[in-house]
Amino acid sequence: VAKMDADAHGSFASKYGVTGFPTIKWFGSDVSNPDDYSGPRNAEGIVQFINERTGLTRTLPKEATNVQHLTDATFNSIVMDPSKSALVEFYAPWCGHCKNLHPTWDKLAGEVKGVVNVARVDATAQKRTAQRFGVRAFPTLKLLHKGR
Repeated sequence: VAKMDADAHGSFASKYGVTGFPTIKWFGSDVSNPDDYSGPRNAEGIVQFINERTGLTRTLPKEATNVQHLTDATFNSIVMDPSKSALVEFYAPWCGHCKNLHPTWDKLAGEVKGVVNVARVDATAQKRTAQRFGVRAFPTLKLLHKGR
């Protein structure tokens, strides 16, 4: 892994077609023809990019959280529990507002643990549940009081 100041080394940047910042390139065995990275600008996306080029299967450690990550298959068993209320965030992985909400959502989950189920649903992957709750924008927050 290397970092270069393209403003200070303009000829190098020009040689490799760097026109915007940040630019990420993979220099494999043919350094004259690097691969451009165009995936998500997050650690998971970059690790996946590296894994694809190296044959590795590395993953990032998951941060401890009290937020439950739900799927179409697990949603009802957690959120529709008649003995507890649930606060659910429907998000999209690319959504900036959703990313900004995540630390607050994680903190909230710790504060109300055992009293309210705090959950998160990737609405781009769990389309059936998102459609069921009329999700049209991100993030969408829903409070379900004892399964209703």
